[in-house]
Amino acid sequence: MELYEYEGRPCQVQPVPETPMPLLLGANAPAVARAAARIADGFLVPPQSPRVRQPYRDECLKLGKPDPGEYSRQRPTFLWVSEDPERDWHRLTPHIVHVLESHVRWTESAYGKPTGVYAGGVTAETIRASGKYQVLTPEQAVTLIGDLGDHSSLYLTPLMGGADPRRA
Repeated sequence: MELYEYEGRPCQVQPVPETPMPLLLGANAPAVARAAARIADGFLVPPQSPRVRQPYRDECLKLGKPDPGEYSRQRPTFLWVSEDPERDWHRLTPHIVHVLESHVRWTESAYGKPTGVYAGGVTAETIRASGKYQVLTPEQAVTLIGDLGDHSSLYLTPLMGGADPRRA
C-alpha cells in the first residue's frame, strides 16, 4: 500500500485488508439516508426506522445501484453478554442512563424540545422495559441471534460510555 500523509506525517496501513473496508454512513434523517446512497457503501442506523430506510432504498434505486432490500430486523440497540446478567444490569445502568440523558439534552438543544424514545424521562425501569437494552447470558444471546434470521442486524456495544473497559 502506498504511503500517504496525515497531519504532516507519512502513514501506511498494514496489513493491507484483503477486501476493501466499506464506508458506512449513519444517522436518523431522510436527507442523510439519501446522501448515504450517493457517497457511501451502505447505511447504518441503530435502530434503523422504516421512515429513514425507505429514502435510502429509493435513492439507491434512483441512482441505479443494487436494491439494498427491505428494512432489516434489528434488535436490540444495546447488547451486553454476561455470565451474570442481573449483576451487570446494576453495573451498566448508570452508564446507560447517562448516555440516554445526554442524548435527550442534545436533542433538546438542537430541536428546542427533547425527542426520541426517552424524551419523556430516562429511568432504569424505562430502559429495561423497552427491550432495546439487553444483558443476556451467552446462551440467550445465541438464541436471540438465531431468532433474528438472515436479514437482520445485531449491535454489540461493549464500551458503552463509562463502562469498565476491562469488563467489556
